[in-house]
Amino acid sequence: PKDDAADQTEASLLMGAQVAATSAPVVDKAVEENEPTPSPQTDWIAQEWQFTQQKIQQNFSNFSAFHYRSKLYPLVQPPLSQELEVVENAIFTEPDDQTAWWYQSFLLRQQQEGESLEIWENHVQSLGELVDEVPHSKWALLGLLNCGMMIVKLKENETEERKITLLDQCQKLMELDPDRKGRYASLEQRIRSA
Repeated sequence: PKDDAADQTEASLLMGAQVAATSAPVVDKAVEENEPTPSPQTDWIAQEWQFTQQKIQQNFSNFSAFHYRSKLYPLVQPPLSQELEVVENAIFTEPDDQTAWWYQSFLLRQQQEGESLEIWENHVQSLGELVDEVPHSKWALLGLLNCGMMIVKLKENETEERKITLLDQCQKLMELDPDRKGRYASLEQRIRSA
């Protein structure tokens, strides 16, 4: 087992010394109920996670809160459905705000093969509804495309129908965002070769 100094050093490297400091005593009801007391490291992580949740609820455009949440994510390992709910609340409130789309992209990079595809499929369905509501939102269409591409990559025997849908989304993105036409053409090539 690690000692407190090693825990403090690890936390300091991950979060920075100002955040990793655990000078305040931990007071918890678990002590009164003879349950194991959470370690100071676990306690501050939970507090910081809750802090990011509060800041995101106050302002969906708070990039700092989403970024900090991404740094805490490996330590907390929250349910994917919970994190996608946070994303969906933000994107349905303001579809053209890049902040929540950045966090969705972060979650896509955390995706492991065979893990939670049903949850992602449900998210894609929600994004499809959003694109129907705001068809001129580049970010909504791009978010839908990125999720769809991840599913195609991870799912064996993916239908040609989905690939055709993704190629159609690339074409729409080229129309909505002609400055990045080359990027979308590159994505088309990746879809065709998948």
